[in-house]
Amino acid sequence: MRIGYIGSLKTKFVKEGIEQYRKWLTPYGKYELIGLPSGGDRNRLPKKTILENEARSVSRFVRDEETLILLRPDGLQMNTEQFADFVDRRILEPKPIVFLVGGYMGFGEAVLGREDFSVSFSLLTFTHEIALLLLFEQLYRIARILRGEKYHY
Repeated sequence: MRIGYIGSLKTKFVKEGIEQYRKWLTPYGKYELIGLPSGGDRNRLPKKTILENEARSVSRFVRDEETLILLRPDGLQMNTEQFADFVDRRILEPKPIVFLVGGYMGFGEAVLGREDFSVSFSLLTFTHEIALLLLFEQLYRIARILRGEKYHY
């Protein structure tokens, strides 16, 4: 499974948390994390240009044979068990899964037109870094659920 994000990871505790979850996920499969460049500085470029630049990066990142799942505020909301079932059904399909966390401006129309699914973790607003950390936390829980292991502490 591939996980992409737009922008950079700057916050130390977020980077450490993601690395910890990646370590815990190792026995469950390969989880490749790829950072895509931001489309530019919002103080120097218009939003449309930034989103177009990011869309070009996304089009190079996402392969035609992959299922693209975007994390965005207006995506489908599920509890953890439902999310596990959702991911399990996608795993059974012949197309590999790619999750993508947007940058600080969200996704432009070109990326939204390419998505197969959108998922939201909450009605609350999170930074892209926190959304990525939450994704890894949920992927870890899902891996445990799908193996029939306890996932609550």
